[in-house]
Amino acid sequence: MSKIYTKQGDGGYSTLYDGNKYYKNNIIFDVLGDFDELNSHIGLLITNCIKRDYKDEIEILRKIQSKIMILATYIAELKNQKHQVYIYSSDIQFLEKNIDQYSEKNPIIVGFTLIGKNVTESQTHVCRSITRRVERSIYKLNYKIDYNIKMFLNRLSDFFFILAIKFGNDY
Repeated sequence: MSKIYTKQGDGGYSTLYDGNKYYKNNIIFDVLGDFDELNSHIGLLITNCIKRDYKDEIEILRKIQSKIMILATYIAELKNQKHQVYIYSSDIQFLEKNIDQYSEKNPIIVGFTLIGKNVTESQTHVCRSITRRVERSIYKLNYKIDYNIKMFLNRLSDFFFILAIKFGNDY
């Protein structure tokens, strides 16, 4: 049986998929940590949706979660990229379609909103705010990031915003 610990990180560095070692204070680990945190919170949101029997939303969130994992892999392999596309215009259109559908049924709030109508709504806002952090953090990398990825993350925070409004209205 293999052990989960390698003792390789004890000296303050870590190795990414590309085989290169980086100090743990490298911005790439902040970005990867942000993606990991977002993925974890989407998982928590899904468990809240299961409790409330939001089947359609669970399916959408699982697709988003898969894309987040793909994006984290993309970031971890940035130095070895050969312009591989990971986010397609269809992924952005998927988010826009869902944003539009939820917007038709739920009035959009302009300005700041008081969060805390229920756990599911609040957790959705946590996902939205972490998505915004991921979006900001990828701009700190010294690599060219595919524009579709930037668009996807921007739409994703919009999606979480309108989904939170929906969950708040279902209270």
